[in-house]
Amino acid sequence: MKAIIKSDEAIPPYDTHDSILEKPSGLNPGQNAWLTLQLRVKLDFVDSNNLGNGGAIVRNGKLFAIDADGYLFEAQDWTSEEIAQFQRAYVRCAEDTWNYQFLLKTPEDYSELDYQSGGDTFRPNILCLFRLSVLDSKDAPLDRSPAAGPMRFGPPHQTITVVNLNKTSREPQFDSSVPHRTFGAGQKKFWRSSGRRLCDTDVITRRVVDADNRVYLNTIGHEVGHLLGQCHIMGLKGDPRYQKHGRLSEDIKAYGKGSSDRFDFWNIMGAGNRLYLINAVSWKERIPLHTGVSADQWQVTGLMNTPPRRLPRAPAGLRR
Repeated sequence: MKAIIKSDEAIPPYDTHDSILEKPSGLNPGQNAWLTLQLRVKLDFVDSNNLGNGGAIVRNGKLFAIDADGYLFEAQDWTSEEIAQFQRAYVRCAEDTWNYQFLLKTPEDYSELDYQSGGDTFRPNILCLFRLSVLDSKDAPLDRSPAAGPMRFGPPHQTITVVNLNKTSREPQFDSSVPHRTFGAGQKKFWRSSGRRLCDTDVITRRVVDADNRVYLNTIGHEVGHLLGQCHIMGLKGDPRYQKHGRLSEDIKAYGKGSSDRFDFWNIMGAGNRLYLINAVSWKERIPLHTGVSADQWQVTGLMNTPPRRLPRAPAGLRR
């Protein structure tokens, strides 16, 4: 077993974070093991004093931020209080979405996680955990406590531009000098975020996907899913057109729009806030690097209280 895997040791697209696999000590016979995916992010807050390496421009004395489609939205400067609020909300939303959602069942023939407790041998399952460490301008974690994760120190895995939109002017401006996607009349009304470009309101659930079933857009959870290597839901389900670098990877159909299964569109990697077992892929693709056991040998469940297995004792005559 290899306890720590760095991002540069992993296989694309799941090479965007570090991870650590921890084995129980045996003090608690009901304890499972932990596989923590650790993401370190630097948030670059764009305003008139910091145009964010192309994240914003000034036109006729006004500040405009550039969304993921290349359209211009009027923006405003950040206050220190707003920055601190966004940082806290970003971490909270990301971890609430992805932390402690899945459990991997350890294969019957993998024993390297086994531990002794009270004279018995236990084979733990693996809890899938996620921790996000936000770094400051000097690449030091804002939160230096263990709550920010076991691998909270280190260089950023991703730098993300964050803009503060002007609340009184939400209609985008077209500028042919900025690379953009073309939309029909009346279609482009909302700021579109990406894994590397967010706005102030992304930490707030705004858009309803299906009110009757309480499905809402979770932008932060969705974009952090991309930072954990996940493509849009139809790509996750195996269609190469919608996978990373696929020719339709950003098409609305990649999000599950128009799918015969409405649950696709509701998924966190669709346009909703639902997590399904398929979203455990980031942990399933990392566990082979720690254990040498292929991903298909690890079953996923959402039953987080699944206990370790107590292994049968050897007959008395065979014990050492």
